Amino acid sequence: MKRVIIVCLVMLLGLLTENQNVSAQVERVVVDSSFITCGNCYLCKVRIEDAANSVEGVVSSQWKATDEKLAIQYDNDVTSAYAVMQAVAAVGHDTELVQAPDDVYDALTGCCLYDRWIDYSFLNIDKNNFYELSIYPNPATEVLNVNLQNAANSVLKLYDLSGKKIKHVDSSRGNNTLNVSDVNSGTYLLVVESDGLVKACNTVIIK
Repeated sequence: MKRVIIVCLVMLLGLLTENQNVSAQVERVVVDSSFITCGNCYLCKVRIEDAANSVEGVVSSQWKATDEKLAIQYDNDVTSAYAVMQAVAAVGHDTELVQAPDDVYDALTGCCLYDRWIDYSFLNIDKNNFYELSIYPNPATEVLNVNLQNAANSVLKLYDLSGKKIKHVDSSRGNNTLNVSDVNSGTYLLVVESDGLVKACNTVIIK
């Protein structure tokens, strides 16, 4: 009788553990993100995707040369888009927020030496408190709505990819929207600045 009870307890514990594992899988939050990643060719694609996939928490990655963008899926509890940018930059490819070291870029194969057109001079990133910026709709035609973690002392700024500021709005006054109806179609960078530091950033497509 005791043996039967012990076997039943073991089975029950096994079921509880299995249920906990299933719950953990259900609660896993996978985030889709994409960002500019410079490159030229198939070798670039392999290098970029290998670097992205090496980051713990990344589920998938795909880079396209046509628009120089890396699309990723990752576990938001484990990593961030910024961490992936750092990994990709470390192997020689500039991303929209992290520049590759010059010596690593110079050592790339000849066909991989892309044009380094991104201007980083206007970005002063708060690396310790940087977070993924949620924007909708994206692409946008009229208005951008921005989900801020903390609006205190924050300013929304829209830049083109040359680093020219297109417009800005003081979000600390409760204004978390940006009218883009008068902005030319293209790809832009929307950043959240607070106390002179970039707290969040994401690519925006305006049609």
